[in-house]
Amino acid sequence: MRISGCVITKNEEANIANCINNLKCITDEIIIVDTGSEDKTSQIAKELGASVYEHKWEDNFSKAKNAALKHATGDWIIFLDADEYFSDDSLPKVRSVIQKTHTDRDKEGIICELVNIDTDNNKIIGTYGTLRIFRNARRYRFINRIHEEIRNDGKVLRCIDKRYELSIIHTGYSASISQKKVERNLELLLANKDDEKADYYLATSYQLLGDYKNALKYAEAALSNPKISQYDYLAYKLHLIRIVVMVGHEFHNKEKINEFIDEANGSYENHPEIARVIATYYFKEKLYEKALEKLFFALEIQEKNGKSWTQNDFEGKLPDVYFTIAEILYFMNRETDSLNYYVKLLNLNKYHEPGFKSMLKLFRGVPEDDTITFLNSIYDVNKEDDIRFLISNISETGMSTLVLYYAIKWNKTFLHEDDVLIYAYLSQCNYQQALEIAKLYLQSESDTFSALVTAIILMGRLFSEVDAIKGAIGTDYYNLIVCCKEARLYTGDKSSYLSVFSILEKYGDRYDSMDFLGICGDSDCGIIFDVAEILLADHRYGQAIDHYKDSYFLPGDSSKKTDAAFKIGYCYYKLKQYCESLDWFEKAIISGYSDNDLFEFLRWIGAQSADHTVKQKVETLSVMHLNSSVVEPR
Repeated sequence: MRISGCVITKNEEANIANCINNLKCITDEIIIVDTGSEDKTSQIAKELGASVYEHKWEDNFSKAKNAALKHATGDWIIFLDADEYFSDDSLPKVRSVIQKTHTDRDKEGIICELVNIDTDNNKIIGTYGTLRIFRNARRYRFINRIHEEIRNDGKVLRCIDKRYELSIIHTGYSASISQKKVERNLELLLANKDDEKADYYLATSYQLLGDYKNALKYAEAALSNPKISQYDYLAYKLHLIRIVVMVGHEFHNKEKINEFIDEANGSYENHPEIARVIATYYFKEKLYEKALEKLFFALEIQEKNGKSWTQNDFEGKLPDVYFTIAEILYFMNRETDSLNYYVKLLNLNKYHEPGFKSMLKLFRGVPEDDTITFLNSIYDVNKEDDIRFLISNISETGMSTLVLYYAIKWNKTFLHEDDVLIYAYLSQCNYQQALEIAKLYLQSESDTFSALVTAIILMGRLFSEVDAIKGAIGTDYYNLIVCCKEARLYTGDKSSYLSVFSILEKYGDRYDSMDFLGICGDSDCGIIFDVAEILLADHRYGQAIDHYKDSYFLPGDSSKKTDAAFKIGYCYYKLKQYCESLDWFEKAIISGYSDNDLFEFLRWIGAQSADHTVKQKVETLSVMHLNSSVVEPR
């Protein structure tokens, strides 16, 4: 029995050696069909012993792949992309699996597991079954211009499922390169709309490109196509449910979404990925308890039968599941439970930035030395990638002991003297030295460093420096400094003002921030509300309340007044001052707030408070809110 490895290429010099060396372990020949490379792809392939053939690119993947099949002489074909390779665990098993299948003439192909990896962060994007190994005969040929599939005279191949023995790693859809591939695929799909599954693939492409209107249009068209059921129906149905539920949310298409949720809960009740998609929708609708219940259910059924589904991306989404659970538990004032799920998340993917940043906010008020000890239990201080991640996410927190500790590690252990030094000096209140280094970066990256330089000048009262850098920081930032120096109102760009405030709020003392707030005046409801939003995001609830109240009592946008009342109620809730929280939630309801999250907070206040008066008011406000709320999804 002979095995041929086949690959089509174009400008794959970064990947082709790894792919060929992987295939050399299990094949008797390697066929490369190059479709017009302008780099060293063909040269590398020849040097590694592959047979290389040229094929003119015709915007048709099937033609290129069929050209490779014409040159293959083996009894079996392994067809990989240049950015694919068998996992270390799978590689020794491939040949024996094919050998055992070779004697069973009823089997024409072998299903493997394809694991999509984002090499930018080593995160699993998703996994699914794929046909990459099949018998070699003239009747076996690829069809479709794009999203090509192997067929036996047009018929689907009879396959044996070996996903749990054979895994192929695919790196081609990393975030840094996927956009170009999706745009390329869309162009080919639009030129090949006669394909039976074109609508399905168009829906996916438009979703990835953020064109939700077209994504929903083609998803609904695909679902109405009876020919879809001829293929792996679950795979297509599952993915289209994802698109309709999540994209429909963007258009508030609740009737359509409820229809799909009912069907999904009925037909795919025990599918972990479907449960996760529904939970994600509930979370976006601010139905937090329903989302939490569904996520715990998804974890349970994944543990019990996740491996039994032929199509299930749940494992690749597990970090996001833990992140969402942690967020909901935090909303519920269950901070310890929330922290536990952040730790679960970081143990799976320690470079998950949103999870890390949210977790770090739970350590406000904890001695920073204890926080360092905790972080060092997850991250290796002797590993450069770990320290780089910590520095990039801690630098702007204003947690001075953490910043200084990891800055020293970064600069002394790994010999990096970069902009981290700015934050190290800031953490020591050495504003002059911080400014000297920041000015060096300002020369080439003014957009990034103008706000930071402005904040340093204000914190250090280094007003004598401003004229020398006026041209570099721009008019708005220059005017901000002058207004602070002369104690007069600032009327320039709001985003510049807020970006400086965000830094002052973390690194400046209370006087700096209050002094700075004075120059925006006391009549700009918009800026005051946005300042409160920054403080809320940083979990500074007491300060946020002050500014939301200022915004609430000023004349202006009624929707902001409603939002301010709700946010004040939420801040008091987080401070566990439930009577005050209910007073402001009542104001929010009266002024028109109808989102689902208010009902969630009312329910949690009722559960967390032992005060009979509080419980009575919760019941009253719940009825008021129910009468004014949006229709809750099922």
